[in-house]
Amino acid sequence: AREDPNAFVEAVARIEGQVWITKQAAAHRMWHDHFTRSGALGGASMAVLLCGISHGKSLQIHRWRVLWEIGKNPNLRVLLMSATSQLPEKMLSGIKADIEHTPFVKAVFPHLRPGRKAGQQRWSNDAIHVDRQDNLTDPSVECAGLTTKILGSRKDLIVIDDLLNTENTLTQYMRQQVWDRVQAEALSRRPPHLPSRVWFLGHPWTEDDGLEQACQQPGVRVLRAGARVQRSVQGRII
Repeated sequence: AREDPNAFVEAVARIEGQVWITKQAAAHRMWHDHFTRSGALGGASMAVLLCGISHGKSLQIHRWRVLWEIGKNPNLRVLLMSATSQLPEKMLSGIKADIEHTPFVKAVFPHLRPGRKAGQQRWSNDAIHVDRQDNLTDPSVECAGLTTKILGSRKDLIVIDDLLNTENTLTQYMRQQVWDRVQAEALSRRPPHLPSRVWFLGHPWTEDDGLEQACQQPGVRVLRAGARVQRSVQGRII
């Protein structure tokens, strides 16, 4: 479980009573392999997972995979982002509870605990520090919505889930505003000249929305898993 995110997720899910996920489905393993491969070469990498609703992607990646990542590397600086801050804060609440109370997490990553150094003691609803070796004050995990100002911090791993909704995809102008804010507030936080990763999760809404624009970025790895697309006679995504 220390080396395999699938085994780690299965065990944590079983302890938390998530019966439906106690044995990873082939799709879940495919997702984890997709994100693992996307960062295998180092440098700045970007990966997109497009999938249908109710596939458990948020628990799988947004919560438990992130928990496994900071267990592997407590020095990691993670940003959890969605259209609003509600989903990231919900995922962070679960991460905090797992760190504090889940015996399996304590057994696999005994060093994973709330930060104790000066400047590294935040343990709130929107950001936490875990005990780590560096002296940076950047949160270990921070939550943000599209309108959140993320100032003065660098992020090694950015996880963007459920970025799109009915309101922010209604017009081409609004869709472009979403992508502009993602670039300005999130993607700009990657440290220059150091390895960093960006993961997008969600389902497409239109042919030019934020997820589709992410798919067009140079070097991005895209996995379309069960995201059914309906098109008009003219070929536009409905």
